[in-house]
Amino acid sequence: MFLHIKNTGKLSSAQIEIKGVTVIAGVNNTGKSTIGKILFCLFNSFYNIDQQITIERKKIISNIVENQYYLVAKRMTRRLDADYFADYIIKMRGKLSNFGNA
Repeated sequence: MFLHIKNTGKLSSAQIEIKGVTVIAGVNNTGKSTIGKILFCLFNSFYNIDQQITIERKKIISNIVENQYYLVAKRMTRRLDADYFADYIIKMRGKLSNFGNA
C-alpha cells in the first residue's frame, strides 16, 4: 500500500510504502504522529464498511418514512390507518428505490 500525503500537519509532502512491518522513525516534531493518525483514520473508516452503509441506509429510509407519515397524518382528520399508510408508502417507493442502488 502506498500512502501519499501532501500539506498535512508538519508534512508538506511524503510518500510511504506500507509493506509487511513498516517502521516510521525520526526526530521529534517531524510528522510521525500525523502519519499514524492518517493510517488510523484510513483503516478505521473502512472497518465494517458494509455494516456502516447498511446502518446509514436504514437511518435515511427511516427518516423518509417518518417524514412521510407525519405529512400524511397532518392531512387526515381521523387516526392514521396502518393499511392506508402502507399503501401510501408503496406509491412513494420511487423515492426509496434509489437507496438500494448506492
